[in-house]
Amino acid sequence: MNFNIRILLQEKTNMHKIDVSNLNRQFLIGFIFFLIFGLTVACSKSTDFPVISQSDLVNRLDLETAPLILDVRSSKEFASGHVPGALNIPYTELKGRLDTLKVDQKEEIVVYCERGGRASTAASILREEGFASIQHLEGHMKAWRSNKLPCDGC
Repeated sequence: MNFNIRILLQEKTNMHKIDVSNLNRQFLIGFIFFLIFGLTVACSKSTDFPVISQSDLVNRLDLETAPLILDVRSSKEFASGHVPGALNIPYTELKGRLDTLKVDQKEEIVVYCERGGRASTAASILREEGFASIQHLEGHMKAWRSNKLPCDGC
């Protein structure tokens, strides 16, 4: 069954026909475009922050020049293994525990989680709170563990 609804509008002396079925298609196409664009922006969140390579962080740990390393996984995940010297504040608690960071807002902070999603959320919170030098750890903990890099509690 094909419905073809037409609405007639009179504007001064001109009559305009609007095909509602075409409007529905145009709306659907617009909605799909909006949805794809929105997902693209939401999924690209982690690219907003620079990345520190694993080898650079290992070198800085060896030289004792490492920045604050923030593990935003759960305390249970942290206890099962973490980057040496990392501070654990689960990302869900970060906003209420910023005072425990004990760093100036201009100092470097390396943020990581297991794969990157929670670290992106945490990095956004830090940025909103005025922290200026935030980096993600390349590959996060999953890659760190896979590469058999130094690990406390592993």
